[in-house]
Parts: sequence; C-alpha cells; structure tokens
Amino acid sequence: MAVDERGMSLLEVVVALCLFAVLSLGLFSLFLSGRMASAAGSGKQEALCLARAVMEAVKASPVEWEGQVRGAGSDYIVLENKADDRDDAYKGFCLAVVEGAGQGQVRKIQSYVGSSRTAYVAPSWSSTPDTSSRYLVFRLGSELGDVEKVAVTATPSSPAGLEEVKVVVKYRTPWGEREVQLTCERWKGT
Repeated sequence: MAVDERGMSLLEVVVALCLFAVLSLGLFSLFLSGRMASAAGSGKQEALCLARAVMEAVKASPVEWEGQVRGAGSDYIVLENKADDRDDAYKGFCLAVVEGAGQGQVRKIQSYVGSSRTAYVAPSWSSTPDTSSRYLVFRLGSELGDVEKVAVTATPSSPAGLEEVKVVVKYRTPWGEREVQLTCERWKGT
C-alpha cells in the first residue's frame, strides 16, 4: 500500500504561522517593556550618582564659600566680603541658594569679579535671590549638566549649629518626571 506523503496541508501552515506571529509579538513586547524599564532604572541610577556627588561637594565646602547674599540681579549674585578677592577664583564652580528668596536654585559660575565679590551665573535665575537669601559655593568634580534639574536646600536642624541639607535631582522616565532626594546634616559655618 502506498503512503500519501504530500507534506503539510494549507490549514496546518496557516495555524503554524498564526502561532509564530502570536509568540513573536509577545516576545517583542517583553523586549520593549524590558528596555523601557532598563532605561528608567538607568536614569534613576544616574540621578542618584549625581545627587551623591553634589551632596559630597556641598559637605566638603569650606566656611569661606558660604554666606549671606549682599545683592543680586537676573544673572549675578554678590557674595560676602569673606569670599575670595581674586578674579575668576570661583569660575566653573557651582552656586546654590540654600535659604531665602530663590531657595533651591543651583547655577554654574561663568565669571567672578573679585574686587566686588560678584559671581555671574548661567542660566539666569528663575527667581532672583535677595538679601534674605543664603548661598553656598561648591566645586563638583564632574560636569553638572542641566543645573535646573538639581536643587540644594538647607534648614537648621539643631541648636548646636547643625543644618539639614537636602539635594534633589530630577530625571525623566518613559512614565514622566521623577526625583531622587538625599538628606544629610552638616556643620553650618556662618
């Protein structure tokens, strides 16, 4: 007796292709969701590393690098007399308004005039500091990038001269904007 071996019928081929398509779509969607989760985790990790670096730089700032604002404009701030009197002494450093008007803003110092203790910053202040504000200059080992996604604030935490410093770094994910916050205590030098 002869065996009829014609291969797969058309119906079997269509069913096999449909199963392959369903499995492929499922695997592809898993791949995409894994990439998005990985990208979100990467953004959080970068934000956390930046927050740690800023926190360490703030904690390491000497007393001479902090004080009460003497005056300010849209793109400059006048530091206390104890600040360095050499031109461009703080060029490339970061300046944070930690208390008062404009609190939380961090800007990069573009130039510094030592005789007037004036630091010119970029980008311009979104809320101009005034004489009620307290500043802190710090030096970051790496480039800060978008300074507007970083905020540094300080509030008194004890009568012994300690203050609570909070660093907030914002980052974007596929699901919106998120933030990382770190808090520590440091000796208030002024």
